[in-house]
Amino acid sequence: RVLLTEDEYAEFMASGNFDHIKHRYDNSLKSPLDEFEWESKTRVLGPKVLISYTREPYIGRFNKDLRITFDKNIRAIENDNLFYSGDDYTNITEDLVVMELKFNGILPYYINDIIKNLELERTACSKYCNAVNFLGSLPDHLRSKFNKLKIFNVDSLN
Repeated sequence: RVLLTEDEYAEFMASGNFDHIKHRYDNSLKSPLDEFEWESKTRVLGPKVLISYTREPYIGRFNKDLRITFDKNIRAIENDNLFYSGDDYTNITEDLVVMELKFNGILPYYINDIIKNLELERTACSKYCNAVNFLGSLPDHLRSKFNKLKIFNVDSLN
């Protein structure tokens, strides 16, 4: 993650590079910045859809490597301004909640037991892809791949 001011973001959009902020970061973060610059130029990437949601995070009291988040009120708008402050987003999940489990190493056995007892389905969920699909911005050849929002996501933090 990189924190950018609106001016720093504007500089990146104008120049296509992060040279103006790289001095703040060590080499471990400079490489991802370089990779993002390369991907942006090569694939002609830019913001198209903004996502907004309310996140309720929990970190394990006894296991700091476990994080559970609940994302709700997931909204989206087709807009290329990352600093857009309007309130005309479209709710793309109605009253659904996305639960994400993130952990280092192996999923704790007690969490696995809860998943089994509640008959939860382990699946990937991309708020961005679902928003693009919901708003109708997804190219037709990809539309069937993202045909419904999944509500449970498990990721390793590694």
